[in-house]
Amino acid sequence: MDLAKAKPRSTVRELYEGARALQQDLDEEEFTQAVVELADDGRVDLEENISPSASFAKFLTTWYLSLWFYCVLVVTVLTLVAVYLLPQAYPLVAIRWGAGSGFVLFLPGYVTLRALFPKRELDSVENFALSLGLSLALVPLIGLVLNYTAWGITLDAIIVSLTLYVVIIGCAAARRSFQILHVNAEAI
Repeated sequence: MDLAKAKPRSTVRELYEGARALQQDLDEEEFTQAVVELADDGRVDLEENISPSASFAKFLTTWYLSLWFYCVLVVTVLTLVAVYLLPQAYPLVAIRWGAGSGFVLFLPGYVTLRALFPKRELDSVENFALSLGLSLALVPLIGLVLNYTAWGITLDAIIVSLTLYVVIIGCAAARRSFQILHVNAEAI
């Protein structure tokens, strides 16, 4: 803990080397386990460290960093499949309603929040509530813009515009998350 307080932006490797200078027989496995336990107790904060030379493509292929992005894309595609390919018969129409409701009422606000707060500063309840509220504000604005276009407010125009919004803002949010991690990696 004293080493972590003395060098607050250190990597675990640097802390281990500092602790090993004080205690020669320190086992790396035991030290790593002790740091993980300190992080679990909330006494130290661990941040993901990616190489400063890492590319955005590398960030997107690191599943635990960009899982949210792929979940958004999968939900978007599944919604499109549900709306355009599922029949309107009773049991299956409920899937269309559920997928469409989640797509309209949650995803636009969620990707916007991810773009605005890439450091994940909000807890899950705040994130859900703000995503819902932001979606309720954004979707009517998109509809207002569509009203003054040649396409008007039709099902296809709404789905295309919301899909484009979710994908474009989702890509921007992923890029901002990468930039934040990249800046943190360079600072360390």
